[in-house]
Amino acid sequence: MGTKRQHDEVESQGAASGKRQKSYIGRKRQAQEDSGAKKRIRAIERSLRRNRDMPANVRIDLERELASQKQIMLDKAYKKKRSTMISKYHMVRFFERKKASRLVKQLKRQLEQESDADKAETIRRNLHIAEVDETYTLYFPHLETYVGLYSSTAKKGADEEETEEGKLAAAKAALEAERPPMWTVIEKALADGPPALEQLRDRRSPDDTGEIDTTQPPIR
Repeated sequence: MGTKRQHDEVESQGAASGKRQKSYIGRKRQAQEDSGAKKRIRAIERSLRRNRDMPANVRIDLERELASQKQIMLDKAYKKKRSTMISKYHMVRFFERKKASRLVKQLKRQLEQESDADKAETIRRNLHIAEVDETYTLYFPHLETYVGLYSSTAKKGADEEETEEGKLAAAKAALEAERPPMWTVIEKALADGPPALEQLRDRRSPDDTGEIDTTQPPIR
């Protein structure tokens, strides 16, 4: 029995050691790749500064490579920050999306059952708000700090939503809550269609228009 325990312990330690080694190698490899790209960028910039009389074709090739290397570094930084921000605001976006989706379903049912024209028009307006809310939770720019839609009504709603009347009151409060500035931006993008929404969600800064930069030479 003692021998078997020793064998298990060695095997377990070996497995644990293997996991640590694999994780360490992965991190080290990534660091080496990033370091290599940074060194290459510095080397190209140094060469361009020091060799003013280099042939034009060589300079063009180096400038293109420099632009390519810088773009690679920017893309890596973007993906890293995007992943961090998605993880950070995942839960609040998830719960707000559920709430908005529930509002959309409730209002659609009400609209189907409503025969009064004036009341139906009010429901349509509220339905539009709820649909934009739902879109907001999906397409709010990933790289920007997420501003909640229902934060001012969340605490009150949590206590009241146990009954049907409470649910209706919470829904009404949510529809009447003040919307953040990004809401109108997303409302417009929703009207413009899916490509506009995707461009907004993936933008890298508030000034990002999604247009292609034609000032740089093409990278081949």
